[in-house]
Amino acid sequence: PADMVDKVEVIPNPSARENPEGDAGIINIVLKQKADEGRSGGLTVGGGTTGHVDAGGNLGYERGPLSLFGSYGFLRDNRPRRDTIFRVNDYQSPLTYLEEAGLRTQIPLAHTLTGSVGYQLGEHDALSADADYSTRNEAETYSLLYRDLDSARTLSALSDRFTRGTNHEFNFEATLAYKHGFAAKGHKLSSELRVVRAQEGGPNGIIARDLALDGTPSDTSALERQTSWEHPDENSLRLDYVRPLSSVLRLEAGYRGSLQRFHTRLDTQVFDTAQAAWAPDSTRISDFTYRQVVHAAYGILDAQRGKFLLQGGIRVERATTQFHLLTTGATYANPYNSVFPSGLIAYNIDDTHQVKLSYSTRIRRPDDTDLLDPTAHYLDPLNISRGNPYLKPEYIRALELGLQRTADRLTLQLTPFFRHTVDAVRTIRTLDTAGVMTRTFANVSTSDAYGADVTIARSGGRLSGFAGASAFRQVSNASNLGPGLSAKTFGWTARTNASFRVSPTFDLQALLAYQAPITVEQGRVASRTRFTLAARKKLRNDQMSITLRVIDPFNTSRESSTTIDPRFYQVSDRRRVIRGLLLSVNWMFGRPRQHGRDDLIGNETPQ
Repeated sequence: PADMVDKVEVIPNPSARENPEGDAGIINIVLKQKADEGRSGGLTVGGGTTGHVDAGGNLGYERGPLSLFGSYGFLRDNRPRRDTIFRVNDYQSPLTYLEEAGLRTQIPLAHTLTGSVGYQLGEHDALSADADYSTRNEAETYSLLYRDLDSARTLSALSDRFTRGTNHEFNFEATLAYKHGFAAKGHKLSSELRVVRAQEGGPNGIIARDLALDGTPSDTSALERQTSWEHPDENSLRLDYVRPLSSVLRLEAGYRGSLQRFHTRLDTQVFDTAQAAWAPDSTRISDFTYRQVVHAAYGILDAQRGKFLLQGGIRVERATTQFHLLTTGATYANPYNSVFPSGLIAYNIDDTHQVKLSYSTRIRRPDDTDLLDPTAHYLDPLNISRGNPYLKPEYIRALELGLQRTADRLTLQLTPFFRHTVDAVRTIRTLDTAGVMTRTFANVSTSDAYGADVTIARSGGRLSGFAGASAFRQVSNASNLGPGLSAKTFGWTARTNASFRVSPTFDLQALLAYQAPITVEQGRVASRTRFTLAARKKLRNDQMSITLRVIDPFNTSRESSTTIDPRFYQVSDRRRVIRGLLLSVNWMFGRPRQHGRDDLIGNETPQ
């Protein structure tokens, strides 16, 4: 709520210290700190018209050098999604059409446990440990209806497909951190060790049927069963050292190391009616492993004199990636070195106005299974997706000018920017002669974007939160993939997350995110909107609250795209049926533990 927000920090261009992953800056919402010691805790119960049910609780204890915290959460939801596809098969003569209608339902049951302990070893040393464990079982069904049309758009063939399965997930993450402060002010050392273990997958049963034009089954059903598993693991270590060299000069240095591995496996069987037995389908069996090791070191020098602040930094990385596709014997190793320079020049015109110019190099690594795993996903056998293990990382070089005004808890920032991306990762679709669409990923030569971003943030008072907008021009050079794939577009986005305190015990909040339609390689992506409203009433001297959320009130949660190719034209539409009301009751005692902004609109919103 508004009374917990102390200030909003906008960091458009991170320094060499920050993780260079991604292509955007950082917004930090800093909360007020409370010094109360003792016990704290809370209970939350919620439900909604979408089938959403959640419950949770937390307990905390802080006394002297020791702090303890633990929490538990439960979630059940019902998340239907409607998919439609319309395709023109231009490669056929005479041309034909395909219409698809799909309904996907997911019902997750999730449990989450968290715990942390912190101990102040002495005046200059602190040790902390955090652990998060979650499990999730999700019942899923997906029904598809295929309508084949001739050149006159008359129905020529009809078929359907039904998939039922269960997805099992677990995730464990543990972090151990140590901080040491030296005698000199600002001289400190910190370290963090992080371990992640996870698993996801489960069995699916599939029935595929050819239908007569009136919808009645015309043949014996084809039966399949698939079992897929994914095991992602990660270990990482970070060390940070800060030392003032003088009253105006400061040195920062550090190390980042990570080992990421994932293993995916797919087994497919079809029912042989002649033998009355299940037989493996060798064309849909896969065993894929991927390993990535990254070592990075950075150094930063800060100098401040009068109204000027200068910062220069460099980050040097050595990365090695390897994959092995056991089913085909294919292997690939890609060791590469990266250098990430960064620089900042800032001038404080007065106490409320600042001008700054910054430069940084960032990277987006293709390091998840969707991007890399070449195993085809056959949830819809006429629209499959597979990763590309030969993807190269994309590099983003960003130059940004920041104009900032801060006064009376109000921050206004205007940021013109230019970003040059090499080997940008893009989605590419192809269609074979059997009518199967394949979605994969490829690197395009370059992509340039220039524009401006404006952010207004306010903390304190009756109105708090932030609002922002961005407008940009993007030019993509995809000539390395073939003629006609390069794209030019103009786009803009708008976003806000604002709270209004109607009275000391009643406040309102709105979250809105909008992305205008843009032109991309091979087509166009339609606009996207996310909108949520919330109202909260505080009771019992702020110890209890009742919150009502209105999710997607105008039924605008959808994703739509158009793909244009000499061989086909396709319009895809995906609509999540999440509109509904969520009501939750929260009770707290003692000092609440704060990790971030205490929004009325939380992460439990169905996505």
